[in-house]
Amino acid sequence: MYKGAIYENIVADAFSKSGRSLFYFHKESGLEIDFITPLDAEVTLVEIKATNGNAKSANTVLKNKDQYGVNRRIKLSANNVGQVGEKLTLPYYMVFLLK
Repeated sequence: MYKGAIYENIVADAFSKSGRSLFYFHKESGLEIDFITPLDAEVTLVEIKATNGNAKSANTVLKNKDQYGVNRRIKLSANNVGQVGEKLTLPYYMVFLLK
């Protein structure tokens, strides 16, 4: 029932233990990003998915690059490694590689 929250907390713990600051984004419209972090000097959205769901909010932000100034998204899920354009998907266990 709370699998998504558990995975988000595991990633938050991994980020904080690596010294990464935790940033979250939410708008009244319902747009919500789990983590926003600099990677390779570029603002990156990090979405955590407990299911194979779509990262709808992150996709909305990427479609409006001029408004938000973000050019890439990383989705952590139970899926394999994959990349389509600026969208990278990684399995949960690879979170330690995000430095």
